[in-house]
Amino acid sequence: MEVRTSANLQNLLTISQLVTTVVSKSVPIVIAVHAYQLAAHWLKSSDRRSGDHPSPLQFGLLISVLQGANIIAWLKVRWHLLRGSKGGKRQVIEPSPILTRAVTVLDLLLIAVTITRISSYSGSTLPLYGRQLNERQCEENARADFSSATTCGMEKSADDPFAISMPEGTQTLTNTSAKNLVVLTNDGTQSIIVPPSIKADVAYEANTFGVGSTCMSLTSECLKPVVYDTYTSYGDNFLPFIDCTGVYPRANITLGVTTSHFGLVDPNSGSFGPFDTQTYDIVTRNPLSIAAVVNSFAYVYEDINDDFVNNTGFFRHGRTGAWNVLYCNSTINDVKHLYKPASNGVGGSYQIISSNVSTSRMAYLVAIGTHMGVIQKNLPSRIEGAGLRGGSYTTAFAQELSRELMGLSAALYEPIPVTAIAGTSVVLGSRVQLIPLGLYLASVVIYALTTLIIGIAALTEAHSVKFVKLVHLRFTSSLPIVHALFGPVDLSRTWKNDGVEMFSTESEKDRLYVGPVRSQIEGDSFGFARTG
Repeated sequence: MEVRTSANLQNLLTISQLVTTVVSKSVPIVIAVHAYQLAAHWLKSSDRRSGDHPSPLQFGLLISVLQGANIIAWLKVRWHLLRGSKGGKRQVIEPSPILTRAVTVLDLLLIAVTITRISSYSGSTLPLYGRQLNERQCEENARADFSSATTCGMEKSADDPFAISMPEGTQTLTNTSAKNLVVLTNDGTQSIIVPPSIKADVAYEANTFGVGSTCMSLTSECLKPVVYDTYTSYGDNFLPFIDCTGVYPRANITLGVTTSHFGLVDPNSGSFGPFDTQTYDIVTRNPLSIAAVVNSFAYVYEDINDDFVNNTGFFRHGRTGAWNVLYCNSTINDVKHLYKPASNGVGGSYQIISSNVSTSRMAYLVAIGTHMGVIQKNLPSRIEGAGLRGGSYTTAFAQELSRELMGLSAALYEPIPVTAIAGTSVVLGSRVQLIPLGLYLASVVIYALTTLIIGIAALTEAHSVKFVKLVHLRFTSSLPIVHALFGPVDLSRTWKNDGVEMFSTESEKDRLYVGPVRSQIEGDSFGFARTG
């Protein structure tokens, strides 16, 4: 039989260890308190001359138990009692702290048989961890008079087009949104939209959207230096000569002061869409193509000019840093994924179950994020320095591009229930064997009650019987006995409640000799003798 609980295994064992420690550390205190009760009993029996007071052997054994407060002392006492004492009435010796040993042993048994519990999710409703396109929002905005009513509310007006969608997109990308979060899947191929918070004890399967991108650097193909008689020019002091006309895959990009350096590529011409217009209107298929000419000073070294920086794709030229031409294909997918919580309760993993290319309409809606402007500045700055100390700049660019596109489109989605609570979902707790738990709790309760009874009885006896403190001192301290055997005779000091105060001023003749002692009656003995 066992007890199942949601209590953390570590916390449960910590509590049992704490209780056991308190029990074991309190034993000497309980023994010392119990000595008051024994002292009162001895005084009463001595006054009545009832004959049930201890013999010298029993008195010594009693002191061993009270001062030892351990299992060894108790076993020695039991051994001597079994042998019996010569003459006199056998005194009942109070047991040593055997109960606390039982508590310790049972605690160890409880730890050995207590294990982590795993159980299935048992919520009454499925959590809303999936995501789908908010069609109601699309329908409401389709009735608007604004020319961009086809954007499902991503654009609201010509004067302030992204007043609603850009805040949610920015918050999602900075992990401050209360609705959405963008995460990278386990295989690193896609960024998907998920809820910002998930119960730590739930594993689930759900549908959502994802973006997967692949990028290539075309800098070496697009760089068109001009060769003169005595030298080769890669550009003026500001811009390198970049012309991607005819370069695979039809990226007809020319770098100039009036051209866009980041944006969607027209699938028909291979060029950037019309400058400063709604370029997402050119998206008619999925995947969509994006090109970027990235400028950065992170890849500039004093000894490199008009040359490539490692294998990053950056070309150092002029006064304006290094340049990199990138061409990317981004695919918007309908993704079914499996979420597994981390074993330590922080974070989790997202595994793709299935991924299918979504509609061209979804590609069109996600592409709206490229027109917000923030992606052109934020994307390159967030991966500055990638590829300089390992890794690939194009891979970093592709992953960040997927994240930015997914995050900036966050206003499009609404939560939906998960498709299933996974069989691997867990609620961590403990499984405790009932018998060891019952024995452990019973021993602790018995110990607590015994301690309480001893305390009350000792307190009562200490206040009702005279000289209890004097007898208690002789139980718990060896000083009164040593004084009685070897100390200078001073009757007044035998009434002291402090063992040290029983001794008067000592001299050289009071020093004790230990070893064989000659006796005039029955021969030598081993013991103590005064040197004086």
